[in-house]
Amino acid sequence: MPGGLGLQIGRVRVTNVPSPSESRYIRVIREQSKAVVENLKKVVERIEGVTPQALRFGLKPIFDESQRLVPVDKGKLKASGFVEVRRTRSDNVSAEIGYGRFGRPFYAGFVHERTDLRHAPPTQAKYLEAAVNKRIGDFTRRVGLFIQNETGLTP
Repeated sequence: MPGGLGLQIGRVRVTNVPSPSESRYIRVIREQSKAVVENLKKVVERIEGVTPQALRFGLKPIFDESQRLVPVDKGKLKASGFVEVRRTRSDNVSAEIGYGRFGRPFYAGFVHERTDLRHAPPTQAKYLEAAVNKRIGDFTRRVGLFIQNETGLTP
């Protein structure tokens, strides 16, 4: 879909997550992540004329909030945080926000999902999900504001 958007964040309700020692743990995380992505895609698909710069501007508060919430021991997990926005060959705009890209550090998903582990406030498990849930309301407003400022158009 030309001008479409692919994202790697969103909102999903988590229920009955198996123990990390169970083989289906990773499958459950992937299923929940897929639902998160689909939910946010629905929001973004409603935005016409989105540019990579507008998308990055819209995602910044989510990323900043996740950086505030991500647990820090030695700092590798926090340093692995990223926002990547790009145009695809089919002229779609694609964005990905996350931690532990390419499996580095390998424990990013476990730290995110293990709600049984305690972290020093304000850090917490579900640091990216919590950031999305808290800041998603700003996303479309910020993207629209960016496009307005760049084009000089007013509503």
